[in-house]
Amino acid sequence: KTKMFVVNTPQNIPGKVYTKEELQQIANVAIKHDLLVVSDEVYEWLLYDDATHTSIATLPGMWDRTITVGSAGKTFSVTGYKVGWTIAPAHLSTPIFMAHQWIPFSVTTPLQEAVASVLEDPATVRDYLPWLRSFYTQKRDMLLDVLNSSGLRPIVPQGSSFIL
Repeated sequence: KTKMFVVNTPQNIPGKVYTKEELQQIANVAIKHDLLVVSDEVYEWLLYDDATHTSIATLPGMWDRTITVGSAGKTFSVTGYKVGWTIAPAHLSTPIFMAHQWIPFSVTTPLQEAVASVLEDPATVRDYLPWLRSFYTQKRDMLLDVLNSSGLRPIVPQGSSFIL
């Protein structure tokens, strides 16, 4: 019997960003069948055009059943850091903490501290995250132009850093 499923938005391939309405439909299924949701939101800041990110955990009835996953590697372009996080209510966080103490091979505490400092800095939201969106939009558009001019017809992503 299904007990949990994964939602990925923005999807790393093909760049689909679920709308609030689409996420509500998914949430309705989770609530109806008493399912947990792991929400992979590591690309939440890599959005293009008018795309907006909604976390499924913010929808009615979903906080208590959602584990949200984030990543410094994707948000700050430092994938080698291997620093990420989960956001969840206590009853879901406790088992994660218990498992996590045995799973990582090595922890880079200075890098965790660096990421925490950046996340706490108001300039990150004010300056860096808008710059990141603009930077990746320019890169996406340049690659789309090259692919289109070569006769390929790529799917234009709404988010993430991949083009299919």
